[in-house]
Amino acid sequence: MSPKKRDKDIAAMQKGYWAAQAHQAHDVLMGELKGSYFGFGDWVGMMLLGMGMFKNGFLPGRWSVKAYGLTAAIGLPLAWGLSGLGAWKAWSGHFDLFQTALWMVPPYDLARVSGALGMGAALMILLKTGTLKWLLQRVAAVGQMALSNYLLTSISMMTIFVWGPWHWYGYVEYYKIYYAVAGMWLVNLTFSTIWLRYFEFGPVEWMWRSLTYWKRQPMLIRRAPLPAVAEVTV
Repeated sequence: MSPKKRDKDIAAMQKGYWAAQAHQAHDVLMGELKGSYFGFGDWVGMMLLGMGMFKNGFLPGRWSVKAYGLTAAIGLPLAWGLSGLGAWKAWSGHFDLFQTALWMVPPYDLARVSGALGMGAALMILLKTGTLKWLLQRVAAVGQMALSNYLLTSISMMTIFVWGPWHWYGYVEYYKIYYAVAGMWLVNLTFSTIWLRYFEFGPVEWMWRSLTYWKRQPMLIRRAPLPAVAEVTV
């Protein structure tokens, strides 16, 4: 991207919500259309892989810890090695378009599938052994409120980078993005854990469920009634 086009893009993204949406509308539309056309087979393939891993017992947790460990030991080094090598080559080539494409695109599918299986296997080991249970419970709370957290994250990041007074969009070094990621994860983990202590669903999940059944769903957690105490007469 030329400096002139980059500056024009940054300026358009910092003019407010509607200006940013109008600026991105064409690229987003074309991206979704191209994704639907070229990515349909990819989506189906990933869905079939997930269905297969459910059927063979991987996802329900029916494998042994040893089998999960072997999967993680093969999948993670392969994924991290390929991705790391590609990232280093892209960086050393000053993110030249052709060099980056050469080293990042061809190994992408192998790295993401092996990485997904490896990470899934590592997670199943933690679940089966009860390790880091306190952390996994909080991650599970984020998953239970996935839509609420997705929207909260999107709105928060757009406010920080585009809509708000800070205007980080286009002016933040790559590594600083991880500060925002870490901060947002802390918010998600804390918010979800506290919310689900009192409510059955996340706020957006509750609204979606109520609209689905066309009936207001219970929101507060229903506590079990205390057992009746028999009266003692003297």
